[in-house]
Amino acid sequence: MEAKLDELCVEPPQIFSKSINPINGFIFEAGPGRSFFEKFLHYENPTAVYFESLRLLTREQDLDGALAMVASLVPYYSVPTFAYAMFLLCAGKFEIADEIFNTFFAVHARELRRKFEKLGRNYLKTSKDSSLLHKTRSEISRFI
Repeated sequence: MEAKLDELCVEPPQIFSKSINPINGFIFEAGPGRSFFEKFLHYENPTAVYFESLRLLTREQDLDGALAMVASLVPYYSVPTFAYAMFLLCAGKFEIADEIFNTFFAVHARELRRKFEKLGRNYLKTSKDSSLLHKTRSEISRFI
């Protein structure tokens, strides 16, 4: 049998849509996809850890397991940090969630702001009204 690794080496959001059984998901059920995915988990690949924490929460209803798993990615990665804060809210740990949200904004806000500014500039270049394109950052921040 010839392996089809191209289906296993896709961007994370596509892992959910590409599945042998559309209801259960490609990386969530036993089989070649799951065993391949578990190798990444074994080596603590951040993307695999994040998706496994989502599986624990959504499929197994294991909030404590999901919290423990995704905590290893905080504060190094923006999306898992945000997810961790949301998981904490679900667990009723509001004070800790507040600290993690503060960490998220302190550590990742600059990175995310650059991405949004770039998206904004690209949008303005293609929009009919490019009058904002020549304004300074401080002038534009009044609109945000």
